[in-house]
Amino acid sequence: MSMPLKSSFLLLGLFLSSTLLGQSPIEEYNSSKTYPTGDLVLVGQDSYKAIADVPANTDPPNATYWINLAAEAVNQTTPSEAVPSSPPTESPPGSEPPGSGSLTGGKLLRIPLAVFSASLLARVVGPDGVGQWAMILAVASLFHSSLINWTQSSNIRFGREEWVLQKSLANTWAARWPMIAVGTCLASGLFFFQPFSFLDKFFNLSSSWWPILLMFVFGQWCLFESQSIARVTYKIRRLTLIPIWVDFATISFLSVMLFQFPQTQIEWAFLGMIIVITLVSTTTWIIEFRDSYSWGGRSNWEERKKIIKYSWPLLPGLLFACLSNWGDHIILQYFRSAKEV
Repeated sequence: MSMPLKSSFLLLGLFLSSTLLGQSPIEEYNSSKTYPTGDLVLVGQDSYKAIADVPANTDPPNATYWINLAAEAVNQTTPSEAVPSSPPTESPPGSEPPGSGSLTGGKLLRIPLAVFSASLLARVVGPDGVGQWAMILAVASLFHSSLINWTQSSNIRFGREEWVLQKSLANTWAARWPMIAVGTCLASGLFFFQPFSFLDKFFNLSSSWWPILLMFVFGQWCLFESQSIARVTYKIRRLTLIPIWVDFATISFLSVMLFQFPQTQIEWAFLGMIIVITLVSTTTWIIEFRDSYSWGGRSNWEERKKIIKYSWPLLPGLLFACLSNWGDHIILQYFRSAKEV
């Protein structure tokens, strides 16, 4: 697949996502409607959140039923610039947002780490093994993006508001986890039953590898989820360090395999890498989950509908991005071999 064709797929995915996202999850206030607790409405330029079930003809700002999100954010003891994931617009000209230096430094550090990790992987498993590892990454990316990862945008969108107001992500997690559980069950079913023998036919992977592939999908979710929580709670240094920890753990494992067990079979090398990555990612997610006070929240169907309405338009973009990243690898190994990849 040529670079112009890959770029076209990516641009088309972004176009579809932006088009579908044109409908905002926050609606204009309608005095004839009732609103359940947690609903968001717009009145002019102000946004309000229902703190109780709101009867009809109860217009904001009625302090019994509504809270002005902008006013509440100003009243918080935590500075407002500690919340957004991007540099605050109110920063003085020429100033750097807190933690931006460590984020940039972390991205620069990951470049040599990625090169070193790829070199070690090639030494341990050889050219065929590198091609097979690319297929493992493609499968994990496809399942993670299409079935599980799509709710993380709502964690940033609605979780940030909850974090500003309550210093917790419990209600956002309570609304998201049923959808994450459903996606995980679907992924498990597809791996177990393998319709059309897709692992063997399309990815040239043994069908018996499905348990470790499912583990890797879970590890990828933990990695992205922990980064999402760090972004919402504005823990920039943790956001920087999480992927670096994974890189160092992978390099350490590959170094041991290269110098201590040079004749290890490819399957055992892949299993070890996936276990190491999943353990590190799961540990970081548990820490972030605990520190964000994400347990014990309550949710209802209206809040889940709001998350679905906000998140599902991202699916086409995620799928097209996955196709752009891995489509040429899949086609190349399908018609040639993993070594060519």
